[in-house]
Amino acid sequence: MASNDGDIITDWLVQNEQVFREPADFLAFNSYLISEFGVAQATEEKALIIRYALLRWLEFHKQGFVCIEMEDILDPGTMMRELYHQIDGPTWDKEALIHVLSDLSFTSGFESFELEDGRLYMKRHLSFENEIVKWLKNVDYSLDSFLPNRGISELIWNEYTEWVAQEFSDLDTPKKRVLAHLFSMQFFIVTGGPGTGKTFTFERILKSYQRWHPELKIQLAAPTGKAAKRMNESIDSSLLDVYGEAKTIHRMLGARHDGRFSKGVKNRLISDVVIIDEASMIDIDLFIQVVRALK
Repeated sequence: MASNDGDIITDWLVQNEQVFREPADFLAFNSYLISEFGVAQATEEKALIIRYALLRWLEFHKQGFVCIEMEDILDPGTMMRELYHQIDGPTWDKEALIHVLSDLSFTSGFESFELEDGRLYMKRHLSFENEIVKWLKNVDYSLDSFLPNRGISELIWNEYTEWVAQEFSDLDTPKKRVLAHLFSMQFFIVTGGPGTGKTFTFERILKSYQRWHPELKIQLAAPTGKAAKRMNESIDSSLLDVYGEAKTIHRMLGARHDGRFSKGVKNRLISDVVIIDEASMIDIDLFIQVVRALK
């Protein structure tokens, strides 16, 4: 890729392709930004600041972050530190950076960006994040919320927790705690490092649902076909006969060729429970579709 004469950023990107996992994406995004500013204006100070900030945003975006803090733009890390110094980044301050980035709009169809509380978002991601936060705040975390009209009496609750302790005596305390919360929360996340037994715990979750509320419709899902296959392999076939095999999230939501989904606000999933493995692999663009499709 030929650089523009005197363009510090393009020259640096071309000379340092090896530091990026997907250098073509950074080069293409940089070319797009140059076309937006115009070749002559792209090397002016304000344009250099914006281009650097958005390339830094792209670096974070590729790591799964929804936004980037102003402090992270001003602290270039190891990958872009040399470029940051070449364009006099250390002379910037947070307020000046916010001022420069406060009005980013593009003419050729690329999505606009927006600042919120010192964080730079792609505008649609900020909207999705706010929608998810609102949904989480509306989730009822009271004891009987998960099974409306099927109130869990204290006697039955005690019986259930005793059953968990006896039936799954091989589980450690954190995993038993997960099972204890099955009927007391509408939404929860099971976290843990690789090999700690998150997927293994799913089978125990399904056994608990089958024993105490066999009428529930349960959908198993994962972000990729490989993850769905691994999920199916970790669950007893007799349980899969009852609840069905795990699907990819795209298949669960009815992905269409135009990029849209058949499931959503107007056509929700019929499942009472949705269990998703490897949820950390889900980006916000897909997770918002899951949220909208839930009952």
